[in-house]
Amino acid sequence: MQVDVIDVFDFDGTIIKANSFREITKKTLLLLLKKFRFNPLCVLAGVLILRKTGVLSYNDFKTRAISIFEGKLTREEKSNICKSVFDENINAGVLERLIASKCGVISTASPYAYISRMSFGKDITIISAFDPRGLLPDAANLGEGKVKNLIAYFGSDKIRVANFYTDSFEDQPMIDFAENAFMCSGGQIRKIK
Repeated sequence: MQVDVIDVFDFDGTIIKANSFREITKKTLLLLLKKFRFNPLCVLAGVLILRKTGVLSYNDFKTRAISIFEGKLTREEKSNICKSVFDENINAGVLERLIASKCGVISTASPYAYISRMSFGKDITIISAFDPRGLLPDAANLGEGKVKNLIAYFGSDKIRVANFYTDSFEDQPMIDFAENAFMCSGGQIRKIK
């Protein structure tokens, strides 16, 4: 994609009002239980316990949970879980702005395995965590990593972010990089820069 000016949207807490990783992991656990798939259920539950006790790093936990999601669910089950999390948590005002944007980009810490299965009503450029192509400098796509990945994706530090939408000051590096920034919280969109 060759563009100079873009609008960037965070996903979790912004386009949707939830943490997609948490919600999809919960739904995966429930589906594995419902379908009596005890082996992957126990592995995922064990990985969750190891994360809660600090034995696993956040990235290791995410990688293992994604691996179970990708390897132990059918294509239809994966799509249904992702669609339900998206549909149940849409932030309509932000989604409308994304769809109206001439060059909207989603930059998210939500894993590629999840976000790539969601439909936004039009083709959207997505820069996400744990992209299997491994072409971006920050696999987790968090904080300063979002800016680095955006520049790497477009191949230029001359890219202009006209508007950035987020739900958190953890995205301060992208807020600083953008010309305008908006905080999305409680269904409200408030300009902060």
